[in-house]
Amino acid sequence: MVKVVNKNVKTVQNNNLLTIKNPEIIFGIVAPIGVNIDYAIDSLVTELKSVNYISNFLKLTDLIQQPPFNVPVDDSSFFSRYTSLIKGANALCNRFNSPDFLAKLAISWVRNERKKITQDLSVPAFGTAYIVRQFKRIQEIELMRKAYGRKFIQVSLYVDPALRKEWLLKRLSENDKHLTSDAEHEKQAIELINRDYMEEDEIHGQEVSEIF
Repeated sequence: MVKVVNKNVKTVQNNNLLTIKNPEIIFGIVAPIGVNIDYAIDSLVTELKSVNYISNFLKLTDLIQQPPFNVPVDDSSFFSRYTSLIKGANALCNRFNSPDFLAKLAISWVRNERKKITQDLSVPAFGTAYIVRQFKRIQEIELMRKAYGRKFIQVSLYVDPALRKEWLLKRLSENDKHLTSDAEHEKQAIELINRDYMEEDEIHGQEVSEIF
């Protein structure tokens, strides 16, 4: 016998098997720097709403800036902000000797959000989607798949490298308080793209190329 606790669950009975039609879904966003992730997530939320799903959103870089981690961020420029966030995330993984540490934070967040809805950590919030922005390491993806199985959906976003570089140059120029030259912005854009793609010199560094 299957007991359904959440009144919002939608089921169908097939050959004495109960199939849940609106299970919790966890989306993990993966994208190289320079992709307009906000646009993609807005589109995803709209489509989920059309099938009666409520979306909850987590930006991992926001989470690590909060207690107890308080990762310091340099907001003097787009380049400084992004590189300081990369360093902060890497430092947390190294501190806890856990390349999947950010995925663990995501799982904890999902549990807390679920409890807000069902008042119980163990009771799924049917009809709810959790969107996590974004994963950078293969160990993070592996842990999410282990924790959620088919309920975890990786969403990989792609844009032509030339367009990504163009987007980065615009952001670097708009958010630079030091009036850095165009040539320096060009150098920074290339450095960010390469570092985001694969940090070969970091033990627990980013490796978007491996999980894309």
